[in-house]
Amino acid sequence: VGAVLKMRAEDVYVQGRRTWLRLHEKGGKRHEMPAHHLLDEYLDAYLKVAGPEPKEHLFRTAKGRTGQLTDDAMTQADAYRMVRR
Repeated sequence: VGAVLKMRAEDVYVQGRRTWLRLHEKGGKRHEMPAHHLLDEYLDAYLKVAGPEPKEHLFRTAKGRTGQLTDDAMTQADAYRMVRR
């Protein structure tokens, strides 16, 4: 979960016809993997709405119940609450 929450918008890229993800693990390890076709659709829709800059965090917190995204990255507790809902 930590590697996903650290992702920047530039870590999602298209190579050929596939969407790829770049994860930065502990100790400087880097994993690049193709996205599942459903994840590809979800990420495409999210990126169109969220529109983060390449250096911004990919998954950001929301400002209360306004639906506006902040510049702050989600924490593990935020992700856990989101999955529980």
